[in-house]
Amino acid sequence: MSFMDTEILWIVFISLLIFPIVSALEFELISPNSVNSEEEFDVSILSNENIAESYDVKVFVHEPVKEFSEIFDGQNWKSPHFYLNGVFPDTTQFRIISHFVGETNICARLRKSSGGNFEEVCNSIEVLKGEVVQDEEILPEEETIEEEDDSSEEPIAYDEPTEKIEEKKVSPKIEEKIVLNSPVQNEESSEVFETKQGKERRWLLYGFGSLLILIIVLLGLRRI
Repeated sequence: MSFMDTEILWIVFISLLIFPIVSALEFELISPNSVNSEEEFDVSILSNENIAESYDVKVFVHEPVKEFSEIFDGQNWKSPHFYLNGVFPDTTQFRIISHFVGETNICARLRKSSGGNFEEVCNSIEVLKGEVVQDEEILPEEETIEEEDDSSEEPIAYDEPTEKIEEKKVSPKIEEKIVLNSPVQNEESSEVFETKQGKERRWLLYGFGSLLILIIVLLGLRRI
């Protein structure tokens, strides 16, 4: 083997070593340090390089399986096992939901849509256990509260008690008229009238009696 052939082999070998390093895309994953499980959060992928072609994106928590996390593709939640094809660099922000709980890593992988190896960047993240709120349990309570409110409002809109109150207000007046025209009061007034006549008769009797006594006394004096 000549010196020229050896030199060509060295150039090819060095170019094979350098080419992957030169062609690798450098990017940054921006993610929160702490999130709650079962709650959505956003991450961003940024790069300062001039990107001439599209890249497929995969973002996941802990491991790229649906049991640990999911990624939103703009319409549906899907497993991070699959790439979002050709979305980067047109899309730089991605929505993630974690099912895993604990301290782990969140990773982003980029690969050329035309094919090739992927580049990966990971950050530390702590996933706290979040509370799951079930809407189905809340709705019946709201319905029962509305039913109670409706039941409390029914007596107010009911018109019969007002009529009864008016009857009660009118009824004492009727009773008073009956009392005024009752025979008991007539008897009392007649008793008062009879006592006045009795007094006049008594005065007449007293006057007549005293007159008789006076006549008798005068006659007795004449006889003497």
